[in-house]
Amino acid sequence: MFSRIATMIADGPKVEARRLQALILVAAAVAVGVFMLTIAWRMKGPTVHPDEFGFLLNGQIFLGHHEAVVPTGSFYPVGYGVVTAIGSAVLGGISGGYRFALFFNFACAVGVAGVIYVLARRVFQLPTYVAVIGASLVYVAPGTVVSSAYAWPETAARLMALVWVLLLARVAESMNVRLMMAIGVLVGILPVLHGRFTLFIPITFLLFGWWFLTKQCSRVVLCISGALVFIAYFVSYSLNTFVKTLVYTTSYDQENRLLLRLFKPELWTALVRTTAGQTWYLLATSAGLVGIALMFMVANIFAPSTQKKSRDPQTIAMIAILLGTISILFTGGLQLLYGRRADHLIYGRYVEVMVPALWLVGIVALYKAHRFVLRVWPVSVAAFIGICFAYQIIDGLDRVKDGYQRNTLVFPNTVGIDAMSKLVSPGFVSFTIAFALVSAVLYVVYLKRASWALALLALLLAVGSITSAQDSLLPRGDYLEAAGSSREVALMPGVEEIGFDKGISNDALYYFLRYKLHPVRLTYFDASTPNAVIDASYVCIYGWRERPPIEGSWEIVAEEPGFQRVLFRRVGSTHC
Repeated sequence: MFSRIATMIADGPKVEARRLQALILVAAAVAVGVFMLTIAWRMKGPTVHPDEFGFLLNGQIFLGHHEAVVPTGSFYPVGYGVVTAIGSAVLGGISGGYRFALFFNFACAVGVAGVIYVLARRVFQLPTYVAVIGASLVYVAPGTVVSSAYAWPETAARLMALVWVLLLARVAESMNVRLMMAIGVLVGILPVLHGRFTLFIPITFLLFGWWFLTKQCSRVVLCISGALVFIAYFVSYSLNTFVKTLVYTTSYDQENRLLLRLFKPELWTALVRTTAGQTWYLLATSAGLVGIALMFMVANIFAPSTQKKSRDPQTIAMIAILLGTISILFTGGLQLLYGRRADHLIYGRYVEVMVPALWLVGIVALYKAHRFVLRVWPVSVAAFIGICFAYQIIDGLDRVKDGYQRNTLVFPNTVGIDAMSKLVSPGFVSFTIAFALVSAVLYVVYLKRASWALALLALLLAVGSITSAQDSLLPRGDYLEAAGSSREVALMPGVEEIGFDKGISNDALYYFLRYKLHPVRLTYFDASTPNAVIDASYVCIYGWRERPPIEGSWEIVAEEPGFQRVLFRRVGSTHC
């Protein structure tokens, strides 16, 4: 079977890219880039709580600031804190760290496009115009450029995943000892940036072992490279543990918690569902391109070959991309098992790490395997349609639509569907139909004028990114801007710590105020229930008008009207 598929791919006509298409897409990428720079400048502050604030806070830890504990079960790896720390040191304060992070992410998005170009030319041997088209398409995608407008490491993670793939391919080509050691250091340190990179370590060891067994590298090189992986991982683990015990004292033991879920058979059905939902996101938001990529990779990896596959850069790159995608789908599925929000059903934030690499392989297929693509594209579209309707049959209702009506569809985690939500009423079925129609149009264009299909997809993505940034990204800052009317009263000279009465899980105002009042510590604790104990050192506490602090005499000195909160101060005190 794989022999026939390989013959189909090899014998199929090659699609020729045109200079005009490359120029159009470069112009579109530049336009989107300039627009996103203005967005980065106009953003009012972090709005994804506690995620963005957590990464900003990590930077303050690097600078030696004493910070209040973050009241969340989540943990945010410390690596990106280097970026926010540099921003704070250079531009001043936590707000400087935020602004610097956005421009750093913009540079990472450009870097993603650059590495895509290098992979396309050097590893997959695509013509220059095709490589330019591929780099432009990946750059203008919402998952790349819109996600870069948040102070989080997602864009940097996409870049590092591509660098990992590129280095593995280069080692396969040259068996350069230094490059192999560099991969060891890189893959060991990556978990300090993003927890999903932990499973890249066994994938890397698998490839190292393959090279050793096929006598491509010596035992000494294997041992040194492996030792570097462990040393680098120990450093990343130690850094993460240090910060976790310092400010994330209520966070879960994430890795062990996910592993334990594997041994609970009652959760396996839910794991299939969450993995299927992420797969739907990959297939639908790429108009079937990711499905083409997955089938193309499997066909090439298992097809007979006259050369050693362990020394073939394309094969090694595809193995890394395929296994990396599977690992993130798997760990993401474990993470989302108990998800209740609408976006948890079609979650895209985790798997977006591998999207640039997947799209690149899809582009390779579209230009190198015309006959193959014509056969498998409908299969890819049918797959995400099938996932959607399987959900409807099992659930008996459209849970995405139901969740949207209850305001539980979180935009940053499903950035790829945001622009479509402006055109159709959000729902699993409506999204599926809309993306299937887009896929059908692109398929017809590919059938008639193959070289224009990717150009059309890229232009659609560019329009979608601009729409999402303008209509969804910027307005999120309105909530942040509405917070902080109590700032002048709270930030009087000498204030170091203020209390915040807990009562709402993941309270948005708490994180908004922590950002606006920084470097004042805003400590989250129970201040109004009968069992509350309030330390005498607290002079001011944020709470509810109808629920004053339980101990002592307090007066209201300021209000946060947009959030129905007030600032209490002890009677007789002149400042917080």
